[in-house]
Amino acid sequence: MSGYLTKIKTKIPYSNKEVDINVNGKTLILTGANGCGKTQLISHLFTKLAKSVIERDNGKVEDLKNQLSFYTEQFNKGPTHRSYDTNKKNIDITLAKIEEANNSTVVIKDLEGFVVKYHDFKAVLISFEATRKSDINKPSSVTSLDKLRSRDKELTKNIINDFNSESMFEEFLVTNIANQAFSESKKINNDQEEAIRIEKWFNKIEADLQDLFEDKTLKLVFKSDSLSFEIHQPHKNPYTFQSLSSGFSSIMAVYADLITKVSLRSIDPDELTGIVLIDEIDAHLHVSLQKKILAFLKKAFPKVQFIVSTHSPFVVSSVDDAVIYDLSRLEQVDDLSMYSYEAVLEGLFGILPISSLLQKNIEKLAALLKASPLDIDGIQALLNLLPSDDTTLDDESLYFIKSARIALSKAKRS
Repeated sequence: MSGYLTKIKTKIPYSNKEVDINVNGKTLILTGANGCGKTQLISHLFTKLAKSVIERDNGKVEDLKNQLSFYTEQFNKGPTHRSYDTNKKNIDITLAKIEEANNSTVVIKDLEGFVVKYHDFKAVLISFEATRKSDINKPSSVTSLDKLRSRDKELTKNIINDFNSESMFEEFLVTNIANQAFSESKKINNDQEEAIRIEKWFNKIEADLQDLFEDKTLKLVFKSDSLSFEIHQPHKNPYTFQSLSSGFSSIMAVYADLITKVSLRSIDPDELTGIVLIDEIDAHLHVSLQKKILAFLKKAFPKVQFIVSTHSPFVVSSVDDAVIYDLSRLEQVDDLSMYSYEAVLEGLFGILPISSLLQKNIEKLAALLKASPLDIDGIQALLNLLPSDDTTLDDESLYFIKSARIALSKAKRS
């Protein structure tokens, strides 16, 4: 199943830029230089989607024009009419809605189905800011599933709340392991099938964390004395969800929220649908995580459509079958998953894939190679400063370094 969002044609707020993106239900990666409007567009898209899906405000232009005619007719009765001020206000509001509808198009496939699923808690529409970090509560007791489900519904209904379902992630882990023990006990629930289901669920969570932390030996360990969980890795002190680094905290803000939602709603992660918007998905992430974060989320929730912004070439080239839109050039770009990050840096971002210091030294080396007679000592001194491992160099730098080596070899033979 492809995602719900198929077309975006709108102005970026606070700018004169207009984007025209054929999303076609795919993952959308928004990129471009700092200040090009990535954050503004992400925020604008969420506002538009929320109006349609969450608020169910889907008035058509013709309906709006009919409303405008009615308000105008009432307004023209004059200032002595008791609804004069109200009608004047409604005219301004309706005119603004008509202008927005004419200048902005966000096409949602199967809007009715999306709205129904969202309000039945079977689909998601969430936006994560660039400054996100996980805020996972540390449990002090075992909370009932009914109470956690009720809190999830309240959080979903209140879209301006500062808390997401990820705050309940560890509470749900504790509740689940308690329910597993109850199910295994012949004196309590005596439900071996449920105990096995919960065990498989914990295995999935642990496997996801192993993938995320790039460590197949990682273990998720329950501490019964404190009713909490620890992450155990060889040669490291055990640590908690509350002590994650900024990079992993940024990822867990998204993952924990989605996995908690599907679990509380008894939905298989493979079946969850909806749209998730993430501003600066690469924020605080090490290069190795930039390469895998989007693929990780798509694998964990394959039917969710992700709309992300980034200025990382590693994110841009990390997945196939994605639409990439460059907000600096206002251009839609083909799939870049088959290109090296160096090619993406230079072609899409206009940045040479080498450090400024390396570039300066290569330029000095190129100048020395043109000089006559050759400054052998100067060339050798520069070569001593440059990387000796050819595999770490771009093609242009490698060309000049090899030329310098050949020049030195010839000079020594003469």
